Amino acid sequence: MTVFKYIILVALAYILGSVSMSYIVGKYAKGVDIRTKGSGNLGSTNALRVLGWKCAVITVAYDILKGVATVWIADLMFDGQLESIAIMLGGIAVIAGHNFPFYLKFKGGKGIATSFGIALYLNPIAAMALLVIEFGIIFSTGYVSLASVISAALYPFLVMFLWSGHVGDVWYWILCVVLAVLAIIRHRSNIKRLIDGNENKFTIGKKK
Repeated sequence: MTVFKYIILVALAYILGSVSMSYIVGKYAKGVDIRTKGSGNLGSTNALRVLGWKCAVITVAYDILKGVATVWIADLMFDGQLESIAIMLGGIAVIAGHNFPFYLKFKGGKGIATSFGIALYLNPIAAMALLVIEFGIIFSTGYVSLASVISAALYPFLVMFLWSGHVGDVWYWILCVVLAVLAIIRHRSNIKRLIDGNENKFTIGKKK
């Protein structure tokens, strides 16, 4: 029975994660396939550049919400040690759905906002610290990708150790490390451009 509940949770989390709001809003509200514009990414940064701030707000809100919702559902379905395992499995599954949606040829976003949603549920103070770091780097350098990579690298340490009640729980630690690694891997092309010095900068009101 427990295994069956895990399977249901993972399937639900993947489906929830695979719903790409930037694609839906772009296609049905703007008549634009966001995959063919800008960076081609289905994340909120490309939504902002291609679709405008209103669509970007909708995108990022949903992406955060599906991270929160997944761990909340896992919390409701399980108790004790089983709950920790469920949150780990659900968290990884929702990011997998976001990054690799089956109906879009497995080409999705990079999981930053959804990972933030998971952090927001597990450790709100750490999530706020990550948000401050993210925006601090963006406004000081203009590089969204650099901010995302640094935040991803810090993610496991802040979520697990910054005023957290989850220190020592190996399943939460595995979840945080996997999400950080996935985020960095998804930014590998950005990292290369940063090293080469030709990464796009983002500024309010215009793009470079």
